[in-house]
Amino acid sequence: MILHKFSVSPFSNTNLENALSRIDANDGILLMQDAVYALNSAPICEQLSQRTKNLYALEPDCIARGIQCNEFPILMIDYNGFVALTLDYDNLISW
Repeated sequence: MILHKFSVSPFSNTNLENALSRIDANDGILLMQDAVYALNSAPICEQLSQRTKNLYALEPDCIARGIQCNEFPILMIDYNGFVALTLDYDNLISW
């Protein structure tokens, strides 16, 4: 199981798009920093939720950017939750 961590906006590069084919259903996806802007896009959120049900977003980054996501099952986590995720997954890949 791999935790895929994205920190760059999907609107400024193609990291998220390129990584989708490499994400397994048991993997996790964590959106943090400017990557949380992905939550403003229903098509992107739909693609993410089709790859895995383990979707996380760093809540402080969402609050700082005024991002809310009520349509998709994305778990908001704090910094302690982020640390816990790194222990739950075998590997972490930063995109």
